[in-house]
Amino acid sequence: MRIASLFLLVFLLGGLRAQRNVELVGHLPYDTELNDIWGWVAPDGTEYALVGTREGVSIVSLAEPGAPQEV
Repeated sequence: MRIASLFLLVFLLGGLRAQRNVELVGHLPYDTELNDIWGWVAPDGTEYALVGTREGVSIVSLAEPGAPQEV
């Protein structure tokens, strides 16, 4: 039992290490429930977020990461 507990502890703590180098740059509030998010890069290099909402899909331009804009 001790070995299983130790293994579980190491496994759970290993996942925390992966979250270290994440920084919140911008935020776009929604008034509805969201269900999924995908990323896409246009041929010109502009990044977009495809956000699944209750009403459909929201396309967000990340040309300025600090100020995301729904297009």
